[in-house]
Amino acid sequence: MNAASNFLEKYSDHDDAEYRAQHAALSFILFRATFAADEVFISAKEIVEHLLRQGFEEITPHYLRSNIISKLRDKDVVIASTPRGYKIPTSYTDLVGFAELVDGIALPLLARLKRAHGIFDLGGAGKIKILDETRFKKLQLMLSNSHGLR
Repeated sequence: MNAASNFLEKYSDHDDAEYRAQHAALSFILFRATFAADEVFISAKEIVEHLLRQGFEEITPHYLRSNIISKLRDKDVVIASTPRGYKIPTSYTDLVGFAELVDGIALPLLARLKRAHGIFDLGGAGKIKILDETRFKKLQLMLSNSHGLR
C-alpha cells in the first residue's frame, strides 16, 4: 500500500495521459483496498468503466493490462491479479496468488523458449542461435540458470 501511495503522490500532477490513467486506476484500486473487504478483487471491466467515467477515452481491457497495470508494476507498485481481477495485496494469500500467477505464465514460456532454442540450434546445424543476440542476454542468463525447465 505504501508503494501505491508513493506512486500517487509522485505522479499526482503529471501531464501525460498514460500517467494520469495509471494514477486514476491506482487511486480506485487503492481506495477499494483501503475501504473494502480483504477478498475483493476488482474486475478489469470495473476498472475500465471507472476510467471511462473519469473521462479517459478508448480504454480497453488490453490497454488496462499493457499500459496501466504492467507499467505500475514496473514502477514497483505490487498489484495482485487473478482471473477475478486486480487488487493491492493486503494478505500473505494475495502475495502467494501473485507468485502463482507469475509461476503459471513465466515458467511455461521460458520452458517453451528453451525448447525452441534447442530445436533451432539443432535444425540449423548450430548456425541459428537467436539467444546469442545482445538484446537477449537476460533471457540467456535465465535459461542457463534454469535447470528445472523442460
